Amino acid sequence: MFLFVIDRFEGAYAVLESQADFSMSRVLRQELPDSVREGDCLVKAGEFFTIDPAETQKRRDYNKSLIDKLKNK
Repeated sequence: MFLFVIDRFEGAYAVLESQADFSMSRVLRQELPDSVREGDCLVKAGEFFTIDPAETQKRRDYNKSLIDKLKNK
């Protein structure tokens, strides 16, 4: 099982960042769940990707806390 984060979309592709080694790869959007968006965490098991909602929310909360800290300085 591997964890990836969607960095961005480029046309028919999604650019994924591997959380194992921070390498970037491109995957066809059609190979991903329909509801996927930038910043979502994906788990790859075998040939299939699924969204990890708990990890996605954890990272969104962390990023929001960083932004809030910057705003309050």
